[in-house]
Amino acid sequence: EKVHSKQVKLELIERNSHRMLELVDQLLELSKIDSGHLKLILKEGNCTNFLSSLVEAFEFQAIEKRLLFTTQIKKNTDNHYYDKDIIEKIVTNLLSNAIKYTPENEQIEFSTEITNNQLEIIVCNSGSSIKQEEVSKLFERFYQVNENFSGAGIGLALVKELVELCKGKITTTINKGKLCFSV
Repeated sequence: EKVHSKQVKLELIERNSHRMLELVDQLLELSKIDSGHLKLILKEGNCTNFLSSLVEAFEFQAIEKRLLFTTQIKKNTDNHYYDKDIIEKIVTNLLSNAIKYTPENEQIEFSTEITNNQLEIIVCNSGSSIKQEEVSKLFERFYQVNENFSGAGIGLALVKELVELCKGKITTTINKGKLCFSV
């Protein structure tokens, strides 16, 4: 019994320390963007294969949380130049938020397509409690929609900054409880 209790506490400590490290990393990224020190590092590769590998971990998390997770990554056999780290941070933040804020038995949809060398990423989740008037505030640093959820409110602010660094745009729509981010 005592060994099990210690194991549970150690796992909690480990999870929390990983979360703290993620938050510090995100704050550092924002600081680099603010100071103009974060530059795009473009490398050639197959972006759709990379996106498929990123999504796999979230499929498992969604199953654990009893969410219906659908992906539609339009395959593209061409190689493109993209910043792997930035794409990973954008996708990871959007999907982490979707999983965190989607109630049990609701749905998350992830889709991507490359058209004319432009990557489009769409992440939607049903069961959202966000109101239309809150949508514009989602990208503000340290904004939290609901104090009942843990979070520092920097993930979406970072996503917006990274998207803009890539000369892209992000839009948010909400319709009948379905929240969609389109990058």
